[in-house]
Amino acid sequence: MQDPEGQERRKVPRIKIRAPMRYQIKSSKSYGAALTSDFSQEGLRFTCDEYVSPQTEFVLEVFLAELTRNIHANGRVVWSQRLPHSNRYQLGIKFTEIENEDKKCISEYASAHQYLL
Repeated sequence: MQDPEGQERRKVPRIKIRAPMRYQIKSSKSYGAALTSDFSQEGLRFTCDEYVSPQTEFVLEVFLAELTRNIHANGRVVWSQRLPHSNRYQLGIKFTEIENEDKKCISEYASAHQYLL
């Protein structure tokens, strides 16, 4: 995410990787599946089939190849944007709860694979 001068505003670089994930809107009983577009220790971006308004809370699980565990987090929608010529939406999620061990796994995964944006 960049400010008006084109400077990066994120504290932590994002990993550019399409990892399978599962998500649940906290107020819903149903689950959805998607692929991440990118993610970091602070949040992630993915595409879904419906509009989800900012501030909506999610339960998330990301499956990274080569890890012995999945990444679990709770998050909140920061932005939602309709994709051009599509009925799909990209969502920007900021983690509100994530274990330190999961943050460490993300950091080590990024360092090992050099997928940084």
